[in-house]
Amino acid sequence: MRPAVSIATMTRHWTRSLALVLLTIAMLALQSASRPTPQKPQGLALALVHPCTYEQASWMGDDRQIFVTYLPDGHAQINDLPFAPEEIPAELAKIFQYRAFRFIWIRADPHLSYGELAANLSKILAKNPDLKLLLPTPSQLVKATMELCP
Repeated sequence: MRPAVSIATMTRHWTRSLALVLLTIAMLALQSASRPTPQKPQGLALALVHPCTYEQASWMGDDRQIFVTYLPDGHAQINDLPFAPEEIPAELAKIFQYRAFRFIWIRADPHLSYGELAANLSKILAKNPDLKLLLPTPSQLVKATMELCP
């Protein structure tokens, strides 16, 4: 009796199957290598505020708080002094040039859009990357004079 399939035919089919599997693996490897590496999402670094301890309050040195206010009419203020929004980052760089504790309180009018505020905060951080931005709630803003710390 003769076998239904010869050894030569089986070897040929096995070789083709192996070549097909290896080709598939190589294509998958190339496809995954050509995909860009996903970037880690990066947002704005914001500090959460909490009540100051006595020690933290004594470390502050220059205890004048800096408040930056953005208004919906396109104006901005630093501690109630008017500035154009594009002047704010440079002015903050001057203020914090010699300060050890580098944080600012951000006040935004409720009618200001999130996109406008985010764009302004991005400009501040681009010029002053080591500043901490504090976004207090309205009730925290009342206490912000010396009771809350970043």
